[in-house]
Amino acid sequence: DGDRKSLSCWFVFVILATLLPGGADGWNLEGDDTAMPQRADTPDRTGLSSEMSEFLDWAFENGLDFESRFEVANITGVGRGLVARRDFSAGDMLLAVPKALLITPQTAQASEMGRMFKAERIPDCRSGTFEECNNLLVLHLLQIYHDKSSFWAPWMRVLPRTLGSPVFWSEEEMREIEGSNLHDIAEGWRDKIAEVHRSLVPRLQRAYGEEALPADAFSLPEFKWAYMTVYARAFDIEMMAAGRRQRQRVLSPLVDMFNHGDVKSSYKFDDRKGQFELYTQQPYSAGQQVLLNYDAKNNADFLLQYGFVIPGNPHDYVGVVAAVGPEADGYATKKELMEELGLEIGQSHSLYFDGLPDQALNGLRILCA
Repeated sequence: DGDRKSLSCWFVFVILATLLPGGADGWNLEGDDTAMPQRADTPDRTGLSSEMSEFLDWAFENGLDFESRFEVANITGVGRGLVARRDFSAGDMLLAVPKALLITPQTAQASEMGRMFKAERIPDCRSGTFEECNNLLVLHLLQIYHDKSSFWAPWMRVLPRTLGSPVFWSEEEMREIEGSNLHDIAEGWRDKIAEVHRSLVPRLQRAYGEEALPADAFSLPEFKWAYMTVYARAFDIEMMAAGRRQRQRVLSPLVDMFNHGDVKSSYKFDDRKGQFELYTQQPYSAGQQVLLNYDAKNNADFLLQYGFVIPGNPHDYVGVVAAVGPEADGYATKKELMEELGLEIGQSHSLYFDGLPDQALNGLRILCA
């Protein structure tokens, strides 16, 4: 009888566990200390796409506490941005991203693409140069973007596919900036990206076949998108790599969703905690859009790198280059006078809203005399 009573109690317990909120999954019957983290409250995701919602779930499940601090919102005249869900004071940490979520040179080297680079003796970040890292990071990004089973797949699904940089403009649009420095720089970037693609993708396809690098996934347009995504969204940070602290180019989920503003912010990698940390140096109130300073740039740089310009940008300027050749009258004298001013013939000068600096004006007077 005692055994039957014990058995009956056990069945009652199981039935109650099933009927209670959360069902049997809400009970930690095994004492498992690796249970999924629980949110303090249910975030409001009204208006968000299913892809964005899945991405936020992925971030939370992998240790990124985001929605207790921010919500993803559509900002009028701007587009997607991050709004504070609570107040922040100057000096507060805005976000801490676990290292496991970052895309770094090390994750790229350890990937299938990294193994291809190593086997083919293609420079793969080991010398630490940004050019090498860019090439590997770009192809690694392209590989995981098209791999639906990738760990980063939820993040990849919310990356913007339409970028506003002149690198992607039509010929008609490019005519709008014809004659500017930006036009020539953008054309140079197009040529550079095409050359990198020609030097890497066909070589890897010959070695590993199109099963490893499908033609549609690794086409020039796809490569251009990945290249400019790394250029626009990567952060250069100091962190431990190969046994020493060095500057690394990394991609980080959610941090790359902060819009730019002329604000005070900073970021660093904490090697002891193994996380990428973003800080504000000014206060924010709940409901305010939180911004990140992308550095002081002129509008041409903002447009080339990020695809936008800032009206009234206090750091805006136009590059002015003036030069004469050795065949010009008085070339030797002009060269000597320029050197006395600490200038060189053909040197670029910055024209700001308030005009050229006196030194640059004096140099132009010499060249035009």
